Amino acid sequence: MAQYFDPTTGTIKRQVYEWDDFGVGLYVADGYVDANYVEGSVSGIDWDSWTDWETGTGGFYTIGAGDPITFKSDIKDLGRITDVNPLCTVDAVGVVNVKVFAANTIDSSSDLPGDPVITGGTESTLYGVRARYFQYVVEVSDDSDQIAQIKAVTTDLNATTQQEFVIGDSGTHDGTQAERLAPLELNYSKLIHLGGNARQTLEDAPFITVGDLTVSPAEARYTVHKVQRDVAVEDSSTVIGITDQAQNQTINLQTGHPQTTTRTYKWSPASIEFNVVNADPGTGLFYGRGITVTDTDDSIRFSTTDITEPSTSQDYTLEGWVKIAAELATDTDPQYQHPSYFVELYANSGEYIRLSTSTVLGKLNFAANYNGTTTTIYSNYGATNPEGDWIYWRIRRESGTVYANIISTETQLGTSNTWGYNSGHVNAGDLGSNDPAALYMDDIRWSETSRTATPTAPFTVDASTLVLVTGALVSTSTIAVTDVVTTDADVNLQIVGLPAIRSDEDGNIVLA
Repeated sequence: MAQYFDPTTGTIKRQVYEWDDFGVGLYVADGYVDANYVEGSVSGIDWDSWTDWETGTGGFYTIGAGDPITFKSDIKDLGRITDVNPLCTVDAVGVVNVKVFAANTIDSSSDLPGDPVITGGTESTLYGVRARYFQYVVEVSDDSDQIAQIKAVTTDLNATTQQEFVIGDSGTHDGTQAERLAPLELNYSKLIHLGGNARQTLEDAPFITVGDLTVSPAEARYTVHKVQRDVAVEDSSTVIGITDQAQNQTINLQTGHPQTTTRTYKWSPASIEFNVVNADPGTGLFYGRGITVTDTDDSIRFSTTDITEPSTSQDYTLEGWVKIAAELATDTDPQYQHPSYFVELYANSGEYIRLSTSTVLGKLNFAANYNGTTTTIYSNYGATNPEGDWIYWRIRRESGTVYANIISTETQLGTSNTWGYNSGHVNAGDLGSNDPAALYMDDIRWSETSRTATPTAPFTVDASTLVLVTGALVSTSTIAVTDVVTTDADVNLQIVGLPAIRSDEDGNIVLA
């Protein structure tokens, strides 16, 4: 938009062409085309060539059209990076908009780079700026009945500050304990300093941190912290030993010397071994070595008397993993014929369910005694050669019916007897009185619910787990450490900042 400086009035004005200009010709700057102007040449358009008398009113410019006229200040250097309120007062005709540019470094250009840090407009809340170099651009547009003029521009990079103190309980301030908002009596365009101290008891040492003031530079946001000593932190460690992870039972070592081993296990880092004192030290197995299995009667027991059976219909599950260390059944060497049982759920009146090796190579049996005298054998479950493999087994009662499971094959043992356990026990290990069993066991679990899933990971103690016997326990210990936590306290805050600024109804940037 064409504009010029009128030295007689000291005013920047928009270039407006009047009727008298036709006497000497009319020239419009190269490349500028506007429907409200008539393009001519430096030699002019004389009266005889003029035919359109309807363009404009009193001239060839229609009020209200075109770009604003502008004033651009020199770059102002404060000598250091600091916080200021960029104030600006404009004496003008038309609609004023003040833009402020700021930077910490400059180049050879006469303009500061980037977008304006302030675009004033009218009736707006504005914020202080931290920088070294500043430049103002004042734009004035025509209003509805006057052509734009800029008469005077006054700028002021005002670094005057104000301060106040806030004293009281931080818990009464807005926000949350994670971040409080201090109540202020004064209004600010930018906080420069927020500090102070906090107090609770002689033992505590609270201190204050300041929130990110760039998010909302006029708000005093802060957080009170304190150093909290002897905080309980759980440190996990693995303890090797026969343990009940559910911590409901003291595991009784019935006879012999069952113990934990890290040589083989279903789940890291250990299992429980029974009768393997003569096993191969590398594999932990017997088969193929011609070594006699020593009958040590290694076994463990946990009592069911402390596991309350609320009714004869109470569901339960006894389950775990076993690895047979000796060859099974019909080997020609009698020392390997071990139809011995290694899990026993002993119930009321001599009733029991037992899991044992079989006289058929590679199989396992369930034996069920319904009444204390008669035993039924549920024979030959398992793989064709389970020696050296970990085998999953399970006994469960659901809605009064008892089921037995080996690997993934489950059979119903009967419904006429529910095998209550209120005065019984669970034995595991080398339980045969004549034929020894050599084996490893892991994750023996008792639950007060019926479980049907074959586990794919170590058992955990959930709400239904009453006993979980393992060869290793991942335990936790408490370590006293020092930590820093948020809190509320009596605070004494000092707030320093720039006074609030705004753009007024005439577009000036002034103190609020």
